[in-house]
Amino acid sequence: MNRYYFLAQDYRYFERRLDEIERMIRELSEKDGDTSRSTNDPYYENFLYTEHSRSQFKWCRRLLELLHIRDNAKIISREEPDNLVLPGKRATYRLEKTKSLRSLLVGSYLNFTMEQAVACSHPVAGKLLGKKPGETCTVKIQDETIRLCIVEVKSAYPTV
Repeated sequence: MNRYYFLAQDYRYFERRLDEIERMIRELSEKDGDTSRSTNDPYYENFLYTEHSRSQFKWCRRLLELLHIRDNAKIISREEPDNLVLPGKRATYRLEKTKSLRSLLVGSYLNFTMEQAVACSHPVAGKLLGKKPGETCTVKIQDETIRLCIVEVKSAYPTV
């Protein structure tokens, strides 16, 4: 089972979006009922009904995906250990092959509040999650396997 990591403020925004989608689906459902009373042109009514049904189906399917994410979400708080790579942290890592240092700001699974943050579902950020300084991991990007060593983890928790 996948875990979807969220910062608290991203999760609140995510829940507001879920409410908006549910409201939109209800409105589309009401419009479907209205089309049967709207005109005497069967072609036009059929077109409207099909368009609303298709749109409603698309949003219902998306809502189910988002509800799965919500049901498997883990909210990261400020109380999480400082030395673990989690959303809201900046991880500095060394590429073992070139010995060069890189830094990555890890954001939520769906990132709404941290600019320049990489979603924790990103291949590199995902492999770094839960690691401590000194630990290594391998990431496969395209045809190349890259070895990374965590050097430092700093809190970059947004103040939003």
